[in-house]
Amino acid sequence: MYYALIGTLAVIILIITNHDILFKRHNDHIIRSYRFFLYAVTFYYITDILWGILDYYRYRIPLYVDTEIYFIAMAAGIMALTQYVVTYIEDKTIFRKILPGAGIIFFVTIIILMIINIFKPILFSLNGAGDYETATGRYWILGIQTILLFVTAVYSFVGAIRTKGLEGRRYLTVGLLAVSMLTAIAIQMFNPLLPLYSIGYLVGTCLLRVFVIENEKEEYRENLEKTLAHEKEQSKELKEAWELAYTDALTGVESRLAYLEAQERIDNLINENQLKDFALIVFDINNLKKVNDTLGHQEGDRYIISACELIKNTFRNSKVYRIGGDEFMALLSEDDFEVKDELVSIFKKKIESNIKKNEVVMAFGMAEYIQGEDYSFRHMFERADFAMYDQKKQIKSAAKNSK
Repeated sequence: MYYALIGTLAVIILIITNHDILFKRHNDHIIRSYRFFLYAVTFYYITDILWGILDYYRYRIPLYVDTEIYFIAMAAGIMALTQYVVTYIEDKTIFRKILPGAGIIFFVTIIILMIINIFKPILFSLNGAGDYETATGRYWILGIQTILLFVTAVYSFVGAIRTKGLEGRRYLTVGLLAVSMLTAIAIQMFNPLLPLYSIGYLVGTCLLRVFVIENEKEEYRENLEKTLAHEKEQSKELKEAWELAYTDALTGVESRLAYLEAQERIDNLINENQLKDFALIVFDINNLKKVNDTLGHQEGDRYIISACELIKNTFRNSKVYRIGGDEFMALLSEDDFEVKDELVSIFKKKIESNIKKNEVVMAFGMAEYIQGEDYSFRHMFERADFAMYDQKKQIKSAAKNSK
């Protein structure tokens, strides 16, 4: 009965170590192929267990039937193995077609031989006492399996030497599996009544499990690193695109798109009655058209940049937006809001100085948020805009009087 115990132990170990593969659905084609191979191995184990029990009790007819099925299960395992090998190593050579094809031919051949064996014992027979007796064909079958596994082992080890990384580890895994099966078959050939084939499968599937899982973990880690690197690159590109969209290309301050979003955000704060200590200033550059017409647009761009620098250098803690070709806006809150009158006074003096020096001049107007009166950002903007245009008139009038 020890023969059946070996097979029973092999089944238990296979189920314990591969329960996640056997009983869970998987979309990965490699895992599906591996599961098919495990099913074939389990089928072989069951026939081998039954063979040990039936041989022990000398149930002649059931033993004969099980032995026929045993050979078919052996061939099914080889066929499943050859299919899995090329799937697992993702072979792209002619070997991908030759090895599975040889496995299928071997399986079909065994079925034909089993039918013939019923009428003429070319593989095995049972004598009158129910003892199992081997025939010449059995050695041919084991020889063919040996050739298939030997070719697989050599091909795999060569592949492991030639390739590195995950692909190399996969070749090595298949090579070790083939060697474990080869060793078992070689001994089984001379000891047909020992459960060495089951032991070979047991060692092979355990090796395969260890290496497959470790390789898949490594592959997952490598893929994760690639994904993270790709996401990091995408994040960088997205950040750059975001900065381009929300930054004015000429001056480097916030763009009109950023201004529109800020306007929406402030409207929400007003609606929720949460806006406090807030003011906005609208700026309009004087004489830009004249600069463009007389000195060219390149000089006009410098004029705009100078105007923007003047705003930023005064309202250092405020968000500054370019909302039009010659229009800017500063949103004052917190530190700048507390000293807004001082900052406006400083800015006004700079403009007055620039008028005298014939440098960049801007008109501006400020509006402070009045709770209960300002029901939208637009309402504040209109007040600031009105104040700005009023100042613009004053600057033009002063320029005419100075002449």
